[in-house]
Amino acid sequence: KKRMSVPADWKALEHENQSTLYLHKDGSVSWTLPYEVDPSDLKTHKPPEHVLETRKRKREEKGEGGASLFTPPSSDVAQERAFWLIAEVTKRQKQLNRIAYGDYKNGLELKKWKSLKPGKVDWSGKHPAACLMEWCKKNTSFKPAFQTKPSADARSTITEVLLDSKIVGSAVSHNKSNSKFLAMIDALCKLSPKEFNVGMWEDPTKQQENQKKEDQKEADNKDDSMGPIHIDDTAKIIKLTGNMDPVTVLKNYCVTNGQTPTYSSQREEDKTVITVLAFGKTSTGKAKQRTQAKQQAALNVLRLLFPKAKTWDGLVGSLHKTNEVNWSVLSDLAQELLAVHDKVKDEDQLQTKKRRM
Repeated sequence: KKRMSVPADWKALEHENQSTLYLHKDGSVSWTLPYEVDPSDLKTHKPPEHVLETRKRKREEKGEGGASLFTPPSSDVAQERAFWLIAEVTKRQKQLNRIAYGDYKNGLELKKWKSLKPGKVDWSGKHPAACLMEWCKKNTSFKPAFQTKPSADARSTITEVLLDSKIVGSAVSHNKSNSKFLAMIDALCKLSPKEFNVGMWEDPTKQQENQKKEDQKEADNKDDSMGPIHIDDTAKIIKLTGNMDPVTVLKNYCVTNGQTPTYSSQREEDKTVITVLAFGKTSTGKAKQRTQAKQQAALNVLRLLFPKAKTWDGLVGSLHKTNEVNWSVLSDLAQELLAVHDKVKDEDQLQTKKRRM
């Protein structure tokens, strides 16, 4: 290796830490051997070997594995930089996807906007709240705010949509949530009539009514297809609802006849045993769930009270018949009451005569 000499105006000195430093006549200090270079090659020249060795030694002291500015980084440093690059690219790609694509469909594939024109978005199928938030984020720097107040007759709710403290939409409805729903639609139609119209969303009140009609129709079809339930089919009977379950039927029958069923419970291993007493008849039901055990007990009592019933519908129908007015019995009771009234009246007259005498 060619050894470089100390340039003019520089002086080599020994430091107390046994290192060599170089002092210029103007007082400048350098810890590496200074060297001269042509000013035209200042930015393109290759540093001498002793400068590279000095930088390498300093990086080793810092624990960077001897890497320098002029050598490739270590595997750890390269891996760290690669991870950062992958994360940054993924982050930017997600941001681009939010702009160029819609929401995820079933969490698997991206659903592209139907319109490919910049700034045009397919709003169909989205809730007014999502449309309003997305439109404001895209076209304004304000978030929508809502304020509600009662109407003049205090029977309805007025909802107003505000942007930058200005009312951009309002609606009135007897239901607070429906009022907000309609107010958001009104705001969207006024903010961007070319993109939004009232026909894009169904009135929530009508939607609820249609849902109720569909549920009722489905329930009617289910009842028609079910047919009569045999009195011994316990599993189906205890699952009935709508005042057709055994506990409710027994309670109504007892109330009509001036009595109240009495229930008691106890535990047997992992099951609950319910005992019911009604009209002098006692029966039990046993199941893991307390409600099922109670339903079984009530059903068993009704079977004892109506042993001739073959179907559950027939049993319930016979209860309704017993609740009808029996005019012959009422006529007999009326005659008995008249007889008692006449007897009491005769006794009062005799007592009055005795007092006068």
